Amino acid sequence: MRELNIYVSLGIAVLILGVLPLIEKITLGVLSPAQMAFLRGLSQVLFYGILIAYSGEFIQLADVPKTYILYGLLQGALIVVMLFFYFHAMQKGEASVVKTLSATSPMLTYIFAIMLLNEPFTLERLGGVVMVIGGIYLLVR
Repeated sequence: MRELNIYVSLGIAVLILGVLPLIEKITLGVLSPAQMAFLRGLSQVLFYGILIAYSGEFIQLADVPKTYILYGLLQGALIVVMLFFYFHAMQKGEASVVKTLSATSPMLTYIFAIMLLNEPFTLERLGGVVMVIGGIYLLVR
């Protein structure tokens, strides 16, 4: 398959991320956060199962160091916890506010990346964080 352009990939991802909270809010009018997280997880397992089986990559997991398999499993567990609380917030709050506040996670990633991955601290990035905080403030007030 031909490699997708990075901007096409990003555009599709941003479009889905923009529409997804609306579908979540509508669905959470009927389903509980736990039911919603389960159904999302189930659909992902099925989709990824088909994708990995079709590509033949499943067998290659035998060659991956166990530490990285554990990291992958840890990510899945953290996503389950995150989705439960995110869906609870989405069910009780306004979709635009909940999604906007959940979008602050990259700022935490930046802080943790500096502390744990020794990524560089720059004034430009700090300025970006300050502008994001200002934008979020304006969106949720």
